[in-house]
Amino acid sequence: MSKWTHILAIITAVYTDHDNTIKSRGRLINVLNNNFKKLPIISGSEQNATVSLNINDYFNPDGYDYSFSISIYGSLRDRSIKETLKEYNNFLQKVDSFFTVTDHMYKIDNDRFKTLIYTSSKKKKKIIIDSEDKMFKRLDEMKI
Repeated sequence: MSKWTHILAIITAVYTDHDNTIKSRGRLINVLNNNFKKLPIISGSEQNATVSLNINDYFNPDGYDYSFSISIYGSLRDRSIKETLKEYNNFLQKVDSFFTVTDHMYKIDNDRFKTLIYTSSKKKKKIIIDSEDKMFKRLDEMKI
């Protein structure tokens, strides 16, 4: 029987235009997409995690900092929580090398309800939970 790991994550980041070359939203999208092609994958034996780029509708042509978010989700076959977390951290470090990561959160779990949740880079809360009941009780205690 195969083992499955599930990931759901959001990363918020900022692209800083030091050269002041971004004059349109289209140019910003091109710059972000070119860097996204260089990011590592979060893999599974059947299918890799899906990564989506979300750019704010508001665009200020006079600005130089542009915020965006990255959504990651997937059901990864034949992966452990530890392997998925390692690939996610590698992905996160690469994003931070191209852009400035301002915050991130993730939830990684498997079919046996082993769950790893990282709620915020600022709060630095990491919890590992053995069952759904314990997870909800623990989250209530943390007031998340």
